[in-house]
Amino acid sequence: MARFHEKMAAFGAAKGGDGRWAFAIPADLSSRDPRFLELDRRSMAQWLEGEGLRTRPLRWYVDYCCRDDFGTPAAQVSAWAGIHYFAGRRGQAANAEANTVLTWPEGNGWLASRLREACGERLRCDTVVYKVAVEASGRRVEYWDARGDETRALLADQVIYAAPRFTAAYTVEEYQRSRPEALAAFHYAPWLVANLSLPRPPRGKGAPLAWDNVLYESPGLGYVVATHQQLKSVPGPTVLTYYRPLDQEAPVAARRAALGRTYPEWRDMVLDDLGSAHPELREEAERLDVWLWGHGMIRPEPGFFSGAARAAALRGLPGLHFAHSDMSGMSLFEEAHERGIAAADAVLKVLGRKVSS
Repeated sequence: MARFHEKMAAFGAAKGGDGRWAFAIPADLSSRDPRFLELDRRSMAQWLEGEGLRTRPLRWYVDYCCRDDFGTPAAQVSAWAGIHYFAGRRGQAANAEANTVLTWPEGNGWLASRLREACGERLRCDTVVYKVAVEASGRRVEYWDARGDETRALLADQVIYAAPRFTAAYTVEEYQRSRPEALAAFHYAPWLVANLSLPRPPRGKGAPLAWDNVLYESPGLGYVVATHQQLKSVPGPTVLTYYRPLDQEAPVAARRAALGRTYPEWRDMVLDDLGSAHPELREEAERLDVWLWGHGMIRPEPGFFSGAARAAALRGLPGLHFAHSDMSGMSLFEEAHERGIAAADAVLKVLGRKVSS
């Protein structure tokens, strides 16, 4: 384990011949030095084997990290992406360790709320875009308004499409006529998320309850305690959010299998996994809500980051610019932010406005 972390620290401090950090966030700021990009040609599991890093706890740990960030085991994750997970962060704090987690009780929901505030009344919720068509002067965005139960359309000179990239094949007029080959390289991991409502925090042996709790060699990724940041002398009701990538099969097969499962099957799957640490949950849980994400996050498989398909997907169409974290190969807020900025810059350039981001 120590030798692995030494190698990750070395990668974190390395720079390429182009002067860039070997691994950076956003990912496209990383070095394009061939000696680092070569890592994208093999899996993280293959890299570990090649380095003689074979201990069972380490293999489990790296597999857990890949499944946690990419919804995909190390055997199917690019070594470049896997190493980036450990070596791409160089944040420093004045009053904490460099690897200390900064979060909010509502998670990324806090970030989304801050972004939403800037939109004001321009934000239209409860709508579904089903077509982005070509117009002589720009684009026509057709959508269904659930509140009014009617279809509507917007005309725009320029459009930023910030939905997952694969959905463009079903909504963008040009793609409906001819699906681009580049999108075939975009594979997504299906996920299970469950919320357990409890009258009190769970009990159990081992390490004390934390914000993020992991079970060794579990098929799931553990759970987050929603009330962990509350400063109460007497703990009260709480909610555990349980995460589990459905990675035992290929994504398409896993999605099909998920569609056939019943709620009792999902419930038992969650409680059986958590029961190894907290057997009392089956009796104490007041409510258990299950949610499935068929396309939870992009899978950075070998060859994706440096491949031609991703490069092609980054390019927009006349009047249409794409912005989503999946075009970076990693489902990180920083990547989503970077894609949004890049798309906004592209729009401003077309409109002839000089704004530097």
